[in-house]
Amino acid sequence: MRSLGYAATNSTAFSSSMLYPVAITARLASLSAAPVKPEKVTTSSKPPKVEQEERNGVKRPNAGGACAAVWAWLDANPTATLKEAKAAAPAHGWNANNVSCEFYARRKFLGISKTTAPN
Repeated sequence: MRSLGYAATNSTAFSSSMLYPVAITARLASLSAAPVKPEKVTTSSKPPKVEQEERNGVKRPNAGGACAAVWAWLDANPTATLKEAKAAAPAHGWNANNVSCEFYARRKFLGISKTTAPN
């Protein structure tokens, strides 16, 4: 049988020598035998994680985002209806659908489940 210069293979087990010529297999073996020294990785310090207030399964949004801005407006206008909140959206650069989602999320957060009809 003519030799093609490939490492002998074991027919019962798969090894990397089945894929590489003898010279490459020997080089790979010498590389894998060298011990690897782990390097310490330093990361930038992150600010401590702020716990979000949670009530009724809803978390209050973190300050600085559009959702928090909607909640701040709703906190300042506690008797506002959804129609009034959506009317205020373009003036603040908010998406009307996001205002609607935040309006109802805030109602659930506060435990308001039904509309109160005026007397």
